[in-house]
Amino acid sequence: MPRAGLRDLRLWIGVAVMAGAMIAGAGILGGDDDTVMVWRATRDLPAGAVPAAEPFEVRLGDAAGAYLPARVPLQGRMRSPIPAGALIPADAVGSPATAGMRQVTLAVDPLHAPVGLAAGDLVDIWATGVDGADTLVAEPELILPAVLVAEVDAEHPGVSGEMAVVVEIPLDRTGDLVASARSRVLDLVAVPLEAVPAASTAGVMP
Repeated sequence: MPRAGLRDLRLWIGVAVMAGAMIAGAGILGGDDDTVMVWRATRDLPAGAVPAAEPFEVRLGDAAGAYLPARVPLQGRMRSPIPAGALIPADAVGSPATAGMRQVTLAVDPLHAPVGLAAGDLVDIWATGVDGADTLVAEPELILPAVLVAEVDAEHPGVSGEMAVVVEIPLDRTGDLVASARSRVLDLVAVPLEAVPAASTAGVMP
């Protein structure tokens, strides 16, 4: 009889272990109900940029409300910079384009711009004076720092192979840029997102 009692005890322990495992497994599977679809940035998004994002499933629990649900359309502009691959906070999108800004189309030689330049990138615009033989006649000058690229058309090059790059700049700097584009060679230099504070880009007013 003692042996039978021992066997019964072991049996009940085994049942308890199995039940515990089943409950734990059910808890893990049930956790799938806590996943939500939110927006994740597909590229660096500086303040003022049109959002570029994709739906991404995450398990956030109580923190889910801090991020923009994928069921909410992405409208307006970025209020704050978000790096590529980061989840987009609920309050990071929505500011409209500032009335004091203007969009200017530049004809830029592809060799004078970052490879893969696209809308949402930040660039410094440099201008260099050259003569008819493309000889440097003046030192390069920084015309505008941290300008937001609004659009790039590399599929329809100009007569000399230039691509159209639309940049967003303050109204009071439009004349300077247009004059430089007509009389000098322009170079666009990529600006890392982390190098520019949210309110200091040329394409966004504080």
